[in-house]
Amino acid sequence: MKSGTSFFNGPLFRRTVLRFWPIWFVYAFALALALPVRLSGALSDLGRASQVTEALRMSQYVPISAVCNFGLAAAPLVSCAAAMAVYSHLYFQRSAAAYGALPIKREGIFCSVTAAGLLPILALNLAAALACLLVGALCGLGFGKKRVFGQSGFTPEFSMEGNEGASEARERWYFKLRCENSEYQTYCAAFEWVRQALKLNRAILNPSACAEVETPVLLFQSGRDIWVLNKPQNHFVQLVKDGGGEANIVRFPESRHEIFSMPNSTYKPYLEKILGFYDDPMIACAAY
Repeated sequence: MKSGTSFFNGPLFRRTVLRFWPIWFVYAFALALALPVRLSGALSDLGRASQVTEALRMSQYVPISAVCNFGLAAAPLVSCAAAMAVYSHLYFQRSAAAYGALPIKREGIFCSVTAAGLLPILALNLAAALACLLVGALCGLGFGKKRVFGQSGFTPEFSMEGNEGASEARERWYFKLRCENSEYQTYCAAFEWVRQALKLNRAILNPSACAEVETPVLLFQSGRDIWVLNKPQNHFVQLVKDGGGEANIVRFPESRHEIFSMPNSTYKPYLEKILGFYDDPMIACAAY
């Protein structure tokens, strides 16, 4: 029976993909953080609020990168790493000889290892894109106010977990208010909130938009913030200044996101800065 010529070898392809799984894992992890894949619920289970927090924090870094899309910046880098990995056998004489001894034509080896380096990257990019499209589609279908998959609602059990370093008395008071008023019990991300947050992340760091800011800005920054990244804040303030506006940052290195819930050692200067800002003659005149 006449044998056919094959340009693809399945076992070699699978072996190569599995051999270099750390590359695909690292890239998938980076996409899951930089792009809000977890928020869509398509690639992972969002069983904990901290996972959503982590994804949102990383999504804020996207607009300040050298290019607007994380995938466009990362794909060439991971592609180079993948190419060097799948063709690493060519760097060593013994490995090259072992591949050459395989009962596979050169065309088959080339196509198999090339596909093993290319297809996982394409699959991860496609999965991330589909996950983001899923969020938009769910919003368009009327699920915008529905909570993101894996999220739970407000629970009336008080806990200081995640608020270490804050004033327990203030935290308990705020929590009491939330328990007594259902309007205060917003607790988890909805699909429309995710979609709008992603749009806002890019829009707010648009240089042309920042150049139009005329109102003086006083931005408070928390060093231990788990919701907002410090670098995008710094970049925003710099863009406003570059556009001719007035913007300043007051940083509290030991504070969490909710500065108003911190102990008096932080809360007092925080409040003084706010009142001092509004006492500024320029601000005071603009208020009347």
